[in-house]
Amino acid sequence: MPKLTFSVVTGLIVVLLFLCADFLVGEFHDTAIIRNSSKNFRSESSKILLSSKVLIPNSNHLYSRSIHGVNKLNLNIKKLRSFTTNSSGEVQGPTSFTSKNNIRIVFMGGSTTECNEVDSEYRFPYLVGKQLTLLHKNLSFSGINIAVRGNTVHDSINLLLNHKSIINSDIVVLMHNINDRFFLNETGQYETINHVPGPTQWASVIYNIDMLSRSIWSFIVYRSNILFIINERFFSINPWTGEKDKIAPIRNILGNDKIKSNPYQALSVFKENLKLFITISKTKGITPIIMTQALEFESVEQDLFNQAIRSVTNETKTLIVDIAKELNAKEKGLFLGDGIHLNNKGSKTISTLISNTINTNY
Repeated sequence: MPKLTFSVVTGLIVVLLFLCADFLVGEFHDTAIIRNSSKNFRSESSKILLSSKVLIPNSNHLYSRSIHGVNKLNLNIKKLRSFTTNSSGEVQGPTSFTSKNNIRIVFMGGSTTECNEVDSEYRFPYLVGKQLTLLHKNLSFSGINIAVRGNTVHDSINLLLNHKSIINSDIVVLMHNINDRFFLNETGQYETINHVPGPTQWASVIYNIDMLSRSIWSFIVYRSNILFIINERFFSINPWTGEKDKIAPIRNILGNDKIKSNPYQALSVFKENLKLFITISKTKGITPIIMTQALEFESVEQDLFNQAIRSVTNETKTLIVDIAKELNAKEKGLFLGDGIHLNNKGSKTISTLISNTINTNY
């Protein structure tokens, strides 16, 4: 008998013996019934796929190029920009300001609060802590930045409930508008019904294989110049976000695009979530401060959402830093090339507005 045939027959015999043994074991003490029942039980629940993001702890990166365009008035392209987080996923400044009497100010929002493209010494969450510390002899103020690109009010509520940086915090400063408009543009709701398949289902195997293949592809792409170009040019993947590039420039989308869903519903949902954020903050004994969001260009939808912020803060008697109103829209040199994200000068400017509000009212 050829060796290959013998190996195949031997393998089939082993499999057959295993199946017979498996059947017999199943009949012992109702093992098969318990197995099937427990399989069904575990397949009935799974984890929800949330959009909320946090910054990866202990990051330490240097950048030489801006994601959202260079503002020639305020960026030396030869200078490297650092982006560092600590073990809690908090954006770190050049120095920290802590003492026995320390006031913790947590900043939450999207990329405009994260300030990745601002030099570390000019990021406004850091500067607010520094400026207030210099104003008070017996107190220190820590500006704790846990804002994450792409997050919405809905995501910040999640972080408010679950992020460990919130523990023992005194003030929370929130700035949202643009990301919420994008999210609410389609359906007018934040909620998602997406979920991971149950761990005992075949769909779970397919899902995890898909996630593994995507991770392997991303790992390889970001280590190969040729594949990186193919991914960007042929598949139209934005290398900074990992998502399909939008056809229209983001500036045009924000300035001209109308809310596809009912605009009143979108604004109502936005306001409802702002109120929820404020209520949870106050319940936790944290003073909430809400900021409007400024742009370098005109946007009707931006103004509507900023007005919603003013309405909610007035109704709930919550402190507001009206950045959109305070910044002179005609003043140049406060934003990067996209007219959305602040540069060093813009970040420094609004840090003073926030510091003055806290110093006067807290």
